[in-house]
Amino acid sequence: MNNFGTNYVSRQELKEVEKFADNLFAELGIDIAFTNHFFERLNVPRNGKPITDDELKEMFKEIFIKVGSKLSKMDINTEAVINDLSSKLNIPFVLVYDSQNHEIDFVSKTIMRKDDFKTQTKKYKI
Repeated sequence: MNNFGTNYVSRQELKEVEKFADNLFAELGIDIAFTNHFFERLNVPRNGKPITDDELKEMFKEIFIKVGSKLSKMDINTEAVINDLSSKLNIPFVLVYDSQNHEIDFVSKTIMRKDDFKTQTKKYKI
């Protein structure tokens, strides 16, 4: 059970975020995907302030503008983290090749709101 009340992001709302992000990244040949773990972590109280669908859309818009071209040049199977300095949101992701659809999938593995996110992988700060 979630303690966030009406700020809960539903699976349907997350699908709308994914569609929004897919439209942004289509010109780069990148498809955005969210794991079940991402959805599970999206609405947990440990994030402090609830994460909203509008906040996610804004974050993906910033990702596209600030680092989209860098992401499109990354090697397949590379892991990294998007670090949003203003919202403190962090999205660890991996790029994988989807041979069925002939595109690159940006697989968002999880999400958390944390000021000082520690990782050994590359961080893309937005």
